[in-house]
Amino acid sequence: MNEKQVVLLGVGAVGGALLCRKPENTEHIFVMVSGERKERMKRDGIFFNDRQYFPQIWQQTTAPDYLLIAVKNPQLEEAIIQIKEMIGAQTVLVPLMNGISAAEILRERFPQNPVVTVAVYVDAQKRGNRITCTGSYVVEIGDAEPFVLEETAALLESFGISGRICEDMRRKQWKKWMVNIGSNQVSAILRATYGEISRTPEAKALILAAMEEVVAVAQAAGVRLYQEDAVHTVERIPTWGEYGKSSMLQDVEAERKTEVEVFSGTLMEIAARYGVQTPVNQTLYWLLRATEMLYLQKQHCNQYADK
Repeated sequence: MNEKQVVLLGVGAVGGALLCRKPENTEHIFVMVSGERKERMKRDGIFFNDRQYFPQIWQQTTAPDYLLIAVKNPQLEEAIIQIKEMIGAQTVLVPLMNGISAAEILRERFPQNPVVTVAVYVDAQKRGNRITCTGSYVVEIGDAEPFVLEETAALLESFGISGRICEDMRRKQWKKWMVNIGSNQVSAILRATYGEISRTPEAKALILAAMEEVVAVAQAAGVRLYQEDAVHTVERIPTWGEYGKSSMLQDVEAERKTEVEVFSGTLMEIAARYGVQTPVNQTLYWLLRATEMLYLQKQHCNQYADK
């Protein structure tokens, strides 16, 4: 599979952990980056589990066979503008993103391209250009032609990633989304690691309550998601690592724009269509939006003061 030309857009925790999962990956994956980020990557590279890598920068000669999109959801529209001139009709688009809408959006914008629906499970953390990931990396895939899924799974396996072809990707995506809505949002508000949450009954109760609302909305929408899925998730929190941090907690700590709109924001929109109440997620949404706006306003004031 390594003869396929593979381009990665987005070298955050998820993208960077894939890129550097095996040392030889950087010989077969090109990174799409420009401007200051490009110069910084050429100069400083990426540290993955304390080993330094210098990725190959994408310089287009032909359309890639695969485009792995690992940006955060607020950056998806910008990414679409970037990629629309560089992909071919046969380029397979693989969005390694949170939420339940990225693949659907890409299918609407690029109807000629194969798009793979994905659910990603990886405990990766990034600070500056340093990424740590010591656990497993699993990517569940579906909703594409069988030969596309088989090639995608083989490609992921060649990069040291467990690629699992799944039939009911709607359930898979909603289940992962449920986990994100509960654990990511609560951990970000509490500024707590998974280990700290696992020792705090009130935090686990809040996560369960948020996920139970996802289950209620899913069932109203005809998605096979159940109460036991939420309970089992809470029971597994102690296995996620003492010092593990959710991606949203990492965003809040770095004072970046979060993905709250694709978590509780989107959940509330879907819930409204079916008349389902989501008071827990409404509260989490307000808290996260307020937290985000406070530090973004502070950044704006600091930039203005510097001028």
